[in-house]
This record gives sequence, structure tokens and C-alpha cells, in this order.
Amino acid sequence: MRTSILGLLLLASCATETAIQRESREAFESYIQAAVEGDPVKTFTLLSDTFKSEWVFQRLEVGDGPARRWRGELQGQARTDLDLWWEYCKKHRENRPRADRLPVSVLAHPSLPALWNEYFQADRNAYRVRFSGMQVMEVYPGDGGVTLTARNGEGRTEMFGLIAETEGWKIDNHKPPKGAPAPR
Repeated sequence: MRTSILGLLLLASCATETAIQRESREAFESYIQAAVEGDPVKTFTLLSDTFKSEWVFQRLEVGDGPARRWRGELQGQARTDLDLWWEYCKKHRENRPRADRLPVSVLAHPSLPALWNEYFQADRNAYRVRFSGMQVMEVYPGDGGVTLTARNGEGRTEMFGLIAETEGWKIDNHKPPKGAPAPR
């Protein structure tokens, strides 16, 4: 009798989520809801600065029209910092898995969320399809954050890395399903 009670308690303790798992899951579910509802402002705020930096680097490297126009219209310290950052990242790319963090002058510039909005609106239906019905399967805590697996609206598994920043949990990394392109 005593062993079965201990076994049940142990099983119950393993089945409960930690605060880290719960909070990161809730933040990710908030991202899902924002993506389905077509809210570019909320989706942007739920991305880490490092994720935003890698996204900007990829857009500039591909040479997308909106990214080229955005860079051309950026002025002053933000433009200087962006160009220096971009050249540095290109030069050191082979030694790093992702771009260094954007300078604060670029991250804080009001045109960056507007650029995200432009891409988000262009892919709005794809976001809605992909995130509709998305369900979190597992949340694995680690040293630097959590890894979250989710089944998307197409029934395919995706992985997301989340980190805790000052404002809360943010998406920091994404691995799309095998064979699927990463969103722009």
C-alpha cells in the first residue's frame, strides 16, 4: 500500500509541468494565437533580439526587395550600425551558426517592426494555415531556455527554442519540418 502511494506521488510529480515549462508554453501559445489572428505587432514582440537579428541577416543576404528598400531608407546611426554589423556577420559567418545580435540602434528603430509587418502581411495566410490547430507536444527545459515541439496545422512536427528575456519568454530559434522551407 505504502509503495503504491509513493509510486502515484512520483508519477504525479513527473507529470506536472514546472513553472518554466508552463510560462514558456503560455508564451508560445500566445505567439500561435497572434499568428492565427494576423497580429504582426504581437508576433514581432514575441521574438528574441537574436532571432530578429538572424532574420534581418537572412533577408539582407537573400536580397529581398523590402529588405533592400528598408536598408536604403534607414539613416543616421542606425544605417551605419546596420552596415557595419552586416559586413562583420558576413565576414565571420563560417565560424558561427547564426548572426550576431543587431546593434541597439537598429533593434530599437521604429522601421524594424514595420519591415516585419510587411513580410508578415505578405505571408499572412501561410501563417494562419500553419499555426491554426498547432498544438504543443512537449516542452523540454535546458540550460539556456526550453526546446518546444509542436504539431502544426498540417500535421507536421516543428521545433522551437525559447529563451527568457527581460520582457518574458521569446522565440529564439526555429527548426521547420523536414523538407519545409523556413518562413520568410
